[in-house]
Amino acid sequence: MSEKGLLRFKHKNGQGLMNYLIEGEHIITITTKDSKKVSVIKDSRHIDLNFKKLGGTFTSHQASILADETEVKKYYDLMIAKKNAHFKKGHENLVVLKMHR
Repeated sequence: MSEKGLLRFKHKNGQGLMNYLIEGEHIITITTKDSKKVSVIKDSRHIDLNFKKLGGTFTSHQASILADETEVKKYYDLMIAKKNAHFKKGHENLVVLKMHR
């Protein structure tokens, strides 16, 4: 697993993609507050992830949602600095998803 990149996740109606960073034992991503990823995590406190672009196996990861503005800004700025940001027009309406590796 790379220190940053793109991963796939499962949701009720299929799959999606998200940019990620590795921080210690955690996978960090950023998404909108009303995204499918957030609803999956709220329902089960887990999310199924796959780090392969094609094929591979999805594995379940314990996940939490961080909505604190200071935390969101910290990771938003880090994603920009690491050149791995999907969101580039501000951190309003965003949350951080923190998954255990």
